[in-house]
Amino acid sequence: MGYEPSTARILCPDCDLLTLTAKLRANELSRCPRCAAELDRGSYASREAALAVAAAAAQLWILMNVFPLVSLTLAGTRRQTTLSGAVVALATHGMPVLAALVALTAVIVPGIEISLALCVLGRLETLTRSGALGRMVRWFRTLGRWSMVDVFMLGSLVSIVKLAHLADLVVGPALWACAALLPMLAFLGLYVRPQKLLAGSHGA
Repeated sequence: MGYEPSTARILCPDCDLLTLTAKLRANELSRCPRCAAELDRGSYASREAALAVAAAAAQLWILMNVFPLVSLTLAGTRRQTTLSGAVVALATHGMPVLAALVALTAVIVPGIEISLALCVLGRLETLTRSGALGRMVRWFRTLGRWSMVDVFMLGSLVSIVKLAHLADLVVGPALWACAALLPMLAFLGLYVRPQKLLAGSHGA
């Protein structure tokens, strides 16, 4: 594949084989020699680019939680709601469990996930020297399983389609911010991995 070997090691997520990592060029792929599971994928992105994406994601997360999701006009009455307002509405209408789930997976966890990405990318050398990098990355990966902005976005689109013939709907800034946030979270999920971060640390 034309890659250069390094002294860093990576554990296969499928068979637990410990192998040497490789410095991959963009679009190159490394696989486990035992089970052929994907270990790493090269990309054009640098650590600085990833940090910029994380900073932009933080701003979009704020917009998603501050501005209205949709504006609805029915019989001359105009209403609009924010994400936090939707959570409160669910809780007050007899669905506290669903409200807590939405708050956790669409508000709290994505916010912590973005904060961890900013911390890891901004303090990479310090975390590497202190030995805390692995722990931070594990937290980030664990939180990623509970970050469900994509599910919330899908549910919002389904609701908009169902309500479109009943009232005049205008998509608010928060929903646009949510849509823009999705690819950024996906990118951070791919970049914030030990092999990528160690390569970025050595190249800094």
